[in-house]
This record gives sequence, C-alpha cells and structure tokens, in this order.
Amino acid sequence: GIEKIYWNSDLVTNYNDEYGSSSLFDGSYMDCDNIEVIIGDAVEKLPVRLFADMKMTLTMGKNLTEIGDSAFARCTFLNEITFPETLVKIGAAAFSNAVLPCDIILDNTVEQIGNSAFSGATVKNIKLGRKVKSIGSQVFSSTKYDSIEIDIPDAEFIGWRAFYNCKGLKDVYYTGTKAQWDAIEIADNNEDFLNAAIHFKWSDVT
Repeated sequence: GIEKIYWNSDLVTNYNDEYGSSSLFDGSYMDCDNIEVIIGDAVEKLPVRLFADMKMTLTMGKNLTEIGDSAFARCTFLNEITFPETLVKIGAAAFSNAVLPCDIILDNTVEQIGNSAFSGATVKNIKLGRKVKSIGSQVFSSTKYDSIEIDIPDAEFIGWRAFYNCKGLKDVYYTGTKAQWDAIEIADNNEDFLNAAIHFKWSDVT
C-alpha cells in the first residue's frame, strides 16, 4: 500500500503505491493508514476531503492559504501539526473528529473558520488569531481539550453550538477587556463555554 505521499501543486509522487502515481482528486487517498504526507511549498489550497479517514504524519507547506472542507476529517495524526503563517481559511469540518496530539495554534493570518471545522476533534489547547472576527456554528462542538486561548478582541459573533458539549473546557483566556467581551454576540447552546473561567488580559480601567 501507500507509505508516503508528496504533493507539490498538481504533481504527486507516491512511494509503494500499488495504483501507481496519479493526480490527486478529492478523497482519492481516503481510508489509508500510517502514511507520511508532505505538502509542498507550491501548494496554496487543499481540496475537499483530500486526506479524510487516514492515520498519518503531516508536514504542511509554507505557502498554504486554504484547507478545504473535510480535508482531514476523522484523521489520526501521529505528530504535532504546525499551521503555516500564510493560512487564511479552514473549511467546514476540515478536522472534524480528528485526533491531533498537539495544541491548535492559528496564526494572525487566519480569517475564516468553517462550520464544524474542529467538531468532535481531540486536541490539547486552542489559540485563535486576531483576524478571526466570528466563530461559526459548531466549530468546536464536542471538541475534547483542556483550555482555549482566544486572541480576538475585535470578534463580533460566536455561533450556535460553537462550543456545545465541551465538558472538558475549563479556562478561556481573552486578550481584550471585559467590556469588549460583553459586546460579543454569543448564540444559544454555548453553556460550557460561558461556564468556564474567563481570564481577561486587560482591565477596563485606564
């Protein structure tokens, strides 16, 4: 079976691939185990369901801007994942029900996180960047983690069930003031999020 995939734009090099080398299509490497996946620096976008249902080690390219819907859904990662500083968009359900043995640290370039992007995933901690203006529906619902650090003082909206059934959520670290926090519109079914201990970096008093 396949042991290693190197993807650099439209060029795919497969090692020990019983089907031979070919172009990647959505979902073409689903249901494969113990694969080393290397995304080349020429790749800017990952298609929908590209690597779903795989057990892998993953290296992301330095110029990746977009991860497609369900691209890594239900994957088990065997290494810590580093998201590139160029990443702007994470598609819907991109990492839903995935197992990531690391913190999710999204740089200040990330602007869009699709619905259910990390729903049901297992991670250590989560840190969002300053450009995330809203968190969509069910983005982190049923996600298993200890704490979440939010660096979004300009955020305006947290969607329906964005943090639903997050029983392990203990602490939320917010870099703005309480007044800024109170101004965020938080939709229904986010009780676990609201019941966590909220830590403010800045005081409202100047």
